[in-house]
Amino acid sequence: MGTLKEALREGFSCTDKGYVDSYRDNIFQHQMPNKFQEMFDNGSGGELRSKAEAVHSSSMLGYNFFHWVPENPLSIDEITYTRVFFEVKMKVFSNTTPANMDILLIGEQNGRTKLLFIESKFLEYLESRPYKLSDRYKSTPDWSSFLEEVDKLIGKSNCKYKAGIKQGVSHLFALSNLAEDDAFDYFNNENRLNITGIQNEDIRFINLIFEPSTNYDNEHTCFENYRDLYCDFIDIVEKCNHIKVKPEFLTYTKLWNEIEQQIKDANEDLHQYLYHRYMRYAQV
Repeated sequence: MGTLKEALREGFSCTDKGYVDSYRDNIFQHQMPNKFQEMFDNGSGGELRSKAEAVHSSSMLGYNFFHWVPENPLSIDEITYTRVFFEVKMKVFSNTTPANMDILLIGEQNGRTKLLFIESKFLEYLESRPYKLSDRYKSTPDWSSFLEEVDKLIGKSNCKYKAGIKQGVSHLFALSNLAEDDAFDYFNNENRLNITGIQNEDIRFINLIFEPSTNYDNEHTCFENYRDLYCDFIDIVEKCNHIKVKPEFLTYTKLWNEIEQQIKDANEDLHQYLYHRYMRYAQV
């Protein structure tokens, strides 16, 4: 058996590195509504003209899994989500690049608006990328002891992909900023939202990770190393009372098991696409 990246190229005409001619080759029915194109174009990374063309694109994995929500409400943990946004911008610091969250689901429970932020990861953990955090973070009051603990964790981890923890730190800063009026105004204005009255208990933050089948030994080992690192990171966050929105770790497999019937009911063709495109390579 070859590598997972080689398996994912099955049926595609792509480069040796797994890139297709257009992101449209990488999405369900080869079409993306204008409103979603605008969301990706409004993001910071120029996603549709670069990384989204990879057959292992995490943003297109997330898009394929959630783009159907506006037409068919999605229930997760007893909350019904009726709106979805991609490449959501959030303020970290003034006059710096914002944090981008892959997916935002908006729903309602008991008359309150609920926000589910999702960071999607496909095969990033196969990469060797360091943890790099600017001094701007370390000079922020109340966060220094937390960041010292994260530094210790990074120093002893054997996971190659440490950049995901830096991204996790940025997201936590951004989510904490949502309690501030100017940051929430920025969030609403940049993402063309009109949300009010959100409290910390209305916000959930999930890191949604693709777990490859154990048939792909190397890939699964890399996944396990990243899972262990991120779960240790979560343990550090749990001890910090000033961090009100706690990150969670969830695999696409576990999510698939929870929502598969909803996807089937919404669109059987989409269900078949997601299975053959992704889930047949996942750990079940």
